Amino acid sequence: MMEIKNFSQASRDFRVLATFLNFRSMKSALSIVILLMAYSFSIAQTEPPPLPPKSVLKSDLDSTFTKVEIESEFPGGAKGWMRYLTENFTYPKAAVRKRIQGTVIVQFIVDKEGRVTEAEVIQSVHPLLDKEALRLIQESPKWKPAIQDGRKVKSYKKQPVVFQLI
Repeated sequence: MMEIKNFSQASRDFRVLATFLNFRSMKSALSIVILLMAYSFSIAQTEPPPLPPKSVLKSDLDSTFTKVEIESEFPGGAKGWMRYLTENFTYPKAAVRKRIQGTVIVQFIVDKEGRVTEAEVIQSVHPLLDKEALRLIQESPKWKPAIQDGRKVKSYKKQPVVFQLI
């Protein structure tokens, strides 16, 4: 993305763009450019952080990673994880009676030994559903830990838990 040094340079750039695109008014060109800049800014905000350099320090390996070379994995992969969630899921009876539905999102860490730790609800629906979603994630068996620079590291995971009455 181009860096704007000063307003007069930006103004000249907009006029050149308007001429190049054959817009009838400067206002149309400016609107298009502002929309493109807003779009590129929103993309830049959602990109994951860059991977650390290959020479990762030992102290860095104590950090919790959001992006790793090899992701942590539940035994049996995605199918095994879905089987675990399905077999261990319990819809709270009080929530059924009150017809409470929604999607709870739980964030957790898979540590270097593969244990699920620090589970927390980051998108709540209702305390009854939140409690069940946390229980489901916290009771998970051990995972295969993430790998960064050839070493086991802690990594973040997010899991939506859907509560839907049929």
